Amino acid sequence: MGDPDDVSGEWVTRGTLFTPPLALLLVQAALTALALVRRRVWQIVAAVGLALLGVVYLVAGLAEPLDPAASDPNVLVYWLLRLVGLLGAAALVVTGLAASLAAWRDRGPEGGA
Repeated sequence: MGDPDDVSGEWVTRGTLFTPPLALLLVQAALTALALVRRRVWQIVAAVGLALLGVVYLVAGLAEPLDPAASDPNVLVYWLLRLVGLLGAAALVVTGLAASLAAWRDRGPEGGA
């Protein structure tokens, strides 16, 4: 369990009930920026990295203890936010894989390695 007196500090290293740790968010931002690079190899690296990060988010979301009574939001809000988080993680996996396949298949002059 986390320390309720140090929520902001724990968010940096462990995340909160509904958000990943700051470090993972920074990795996601860096991979997203890398995906905008015109070189195909970096697009593939970024897409695969985002897909793997989505897997981490999905596993962490599924491993989150099922104890809505121990959290501040009511049960309905808890389950809705949890569902949105899991769907978002799954979407990151799918779009990361799709983007990596698209970058892999791109043989145009702009997408060359």
